[in-house]
Amino acid sequence: MPEPDTDTLRQTVLDWLLDEGWTVSEQEHEDAVWLLDARDSGQRRLVIGLSRKPADQLRIQAGVKFTPAQQQQFAALQGELRSRIIWELRFRLLAMNVDFQGLGDPLEQVALSQRIYLDGLTKDAFLQRISQVKNSLLTVIWSVVRYAEGTVGSAPEPRVH
Repeated sequence: MPEPDTDTLRQTVLDWLLDEGWTVSEQEHEDAVWLLDARDSGQRRLVIGLSRKPADQLRIQAGVKFTPAQQQQFAALQGELRSRIIWELRFRLLAMNVDFQGLGDPLEQVALSQRIYLDGLTKDAFLQRISQVKNSLLTVIWSVVRYAEGTVGSAPEPRVH
């Protein structure tokens, strides 16, 4: 497979995101040829980058970092309920076909990701993966907030990082 024109690829991905209403800025990371920081109208943040190794895939990532107050609210739930929430979230994320890390007790932060190989990169395939990662982010946030609100009162939205 020939080497991709990384500048053209970056511009194509940037244009697709802008067409969909995302606000995009560029960042740098040692493991990426290029990296885009994208935020939707709800200020949910995704990071999209062309990996150095393997060099034939885009990575789409998002993360949730729960505030100390939210961590305390979650920790105040009964152990069995916390365990059930975490297992339910794990299975939901697996069903959503999203890779994840950090989903455990204590609940501090969760990293979510998807990848798309360049040989399958189309606007539709790319935006479907963007939707998968964004929806998985919302699933984590809303699931934890729902249980916290239902048990110990109102909880603010977690910070998206």
